Amino acid sequence: MITVFHGTTKLFKEFRPQDTIGTGEGKSKFGWGTYLTSAFATAVLYSGKGPGREAAGHYVYSVEIPNPVTNESKYFVLHKPVPSQVSSLVEKEIGQIKDRSALEWGNDFRTELETMLFVREYGRKPKGKSEVGTAQKLCADWFYKHGIIGIAWPQGKWPQRGLMMPIENLNVAMFHGSDIYITKVERVEVEFKAKSKNTPDKVTCIEKKNSERITIDNDAFWKYMVRTSVRHLIEEFYPQYYKWESYPAEDCVVFCSTHEEWGVLGNMAATPITIDGVKFKSAEHIFQMMKFNDPQYVLRVWNGITAPGKKSNFIKMTAKSYEPDHRRTDWGSMIVDALKFAMQQKYEQCEAFRNELERSKGKYIIEQQANPKKPADTWSAKLEGGKWVGSNLTGRLLMELRDNGKLEYNLPKDALEFIRIIKES
Repeated sequence: MITVFHGTTKLFKEFRPQDTIGTGEGKSKFGWGTYLTSAFATAVLYSGKGPGREAAGHYVYSVEIPNPVTNESKYFVLHKPVPSQVSSLVEKEIGQIKDRSALEWGNDFRTELETMLFVREYGRKPKGKSEVGTAQKLCADWFYKHGIIGIAWPQGKWPQRGLMMPIENLNVAMFHGSDIYITKVERVEVEFKAKSKNTPDKVTCIEKKNSERITIDNDAFWKYMVRTSVRHLIEEFYPQYYKWESYPAEDCVVFCSTHEEWGVLGNMAATPITIDGVKFKSAEHIFQMMKFNDPQYVLRVWNGITAPGKKSNFIKMTAKSYEPDHRRTDWGSMIVDALKFAMQQKYEQCEAFRNELERSKGKYIIEQQANPKKPADTWSAKLEGGKWVGSNLTGRLLMELRDNGKLEYNLPKDALEFIRIIKES
């Protein structure tokens, strides 16, 4: 699965054609379906377009869909040659494809197929926007009948034919709402340019978790979202760990709560660790402290003082309250190595942790996604149809530590500067 986004002026609990199709700037330029994008900023912009665009409510939906890159057979890809099984089915069921050049470029073939289906249904070619829309719907229904759930294409300038689509620049049009799983809805406020009501000049994202207002211009908006997304950090700096895994449930040991079986494997498990005379409550405690090297914020996080100035005993939320503006500028390039360091210290100092890793031999280790509404796209995995599915990076690092007896890491020279700051405070 992959997380993508949809911008709209409407609130709804499930995706229905009447709510999401034909309301954007380009109508159904690339075919019939619910349009989704991997760029949050693009979804924000489209939340301010279409009917009612000057209304108070503009919303961005975070949704999960099958990954078009790893499940390409489920999608019709517009910038690649047409798969032979698709063209064969068309000629078997509908008729000969007269324009053979259309087979070299998916988008050309899509329009050719739309025309062929409309001619079969009505005896003539479509005329006008309404009939073209009908032809697009006929094409979507035909694709879905044959196991294709959507159309996929890259944003912006398309790459050479046959190249893999970059996930960071992906668009899709899904044929049925049943294949779209809503994980989060965020309200955004859009301020339009005075000269053009079609182009938002500034957006304000109101995050549900803390109602913090973040106002930034359009050019900076996507950069901001990338900075706050761990998934994108892994993809950029640790591509070798950027994977989507699947494990048979019967072959797995699973942890979530630190108070349940296998709980000591979790980074938040109470396993005191001492580094250079400074005592930490857990591996998670070390990992979160490593995000900061500015003395002011090191001490605030160490003392459990959140950004609003409140006392907190939850190290993860305390640290997050200062992200991304006050964490290390090089955090993305060291995030996995920092976790490896914390896990290695735990391994060397906690016998119970070593014993549980030993007991897990022969099994896959899974960190369960605690919030079922969130995608398991970084640290954890979800149970889906008898398999644990997700990135499961925490579990993979634990298995690497178990099987090798150590984790190799490469940290910047000042990675432990926070320890000096704590000792001198």
